[in-house]
Amino acid sequence: MLETQIPQGMKLRPATFDDITAIGMLYVERDKALGIEPVEPLSSREDELRHDFAAPSFDLQIDTRVALNEHGELIGYATTDHQQHVHTWLNMVMRMDYQDSAIEQVLLNWGEVRAREHIALAADGLRVIQRTWVDARYTARQRLLERHGFQLTRRFYRMKIELEEPLTQPIWPSDIHVQTFQPGMERAVFEADEDIFRDHWGFVGDDYDEWAHHALNPQTFDPSLWFLAMDGEQIAGIALCAKETAQEGEYEGWVHSLGVRRAWRRKGLAQALLHEAFNAFYQRGLPDVLLGVDATSLTGATRLYEKVGMHAIKEFLNYEKELRPGVERGTETLVEE
Repeated sequence: MLETQIPQGMKLRPATFDDITAIGMLYVERDKALGIEPVEPLSSREDELRHDFAAPSFDLQIDTRVALNEHGELIGYATTDHQQHVHTWLNMVMRMDYQDSAIEQVLLNWGEVRAREHIALAADGLRVIQRTWVDARYTARQRLLERHGFQLTRRFYRMKIELEEPLTQPIWPSDIHVQTFQPGMERAVFEADEDIFRDHWGFVGDDYDEWAHHALNPQTFDPSLWFLAMDGEQIAGIALCAKETAQEGEYEGWVHSLGVRRAWRRKGLAQALLHEAFNAFYQRGLPDVLLGVDATSLTGATRLYEKVGMHAIKEFLNYEKELRPGVERGTETLVEE
């Protein structure tokens, strides 16, 4: 059992908007200590935190905790969220001189207590789990999670391509045309995204308001970088991209969501969408393009990305802990219809 007693002189309380800069610094200092390059600027991390704090279902009072040391310095932050109450997520960051300390264990224990509150809200008979992500270089955190009963279940890559010249123009089937996002298509894109990613490991479905809050974030949303493969009025495939800050004064391209609906697969649409996105970024002076992928993707996405010239630059580990046994609601295998 992990430490549950808050060390003398220290304190746990819900986070507030006034804590954002201090929390952001925890991430920046952690990435520097782990040798993660490039280190995201503090201003970008602050913007992300403000946006996350304002999410529709996010409640600072019950979904966050910050840890303060005896000098009143913010030394740790933890937050939880969930998908349909069956998959709960823990995100936790500590000041590096407090890693694997009693107060970090208290924060981890709080995260599990909060996650277990979702058990009563989950549908009967369904398995409830808690998940968390760890950079593969963060061995101290991995050991802590394993001592607390978490198991490594999946590996994910961050992949990158450095474009030296434009790629060949995409070749589209005669019945498919590509267009960018237009106002009024929000719900249709959400439905396409959900339909595509039901074949993604761990998928349980998202809420439109939550999706819209993050996908349509005015700080990053650029409709001219959302590419839609259309079959008439139907969305066959998507590449939802954005220009992101790499480090202070420098930017890179991101492919946040790429996929093709089942009825249109094996026609080369995914590769064509990637080429469309890559060329758009190159024309904007953004030759570095990145995305995240399940290392053992059920649909073979990793092989596609390697085929077009991308390579893995970072590895993230997915850890999970079962809170209630039952039928797994999330996608685990690809079932053909």
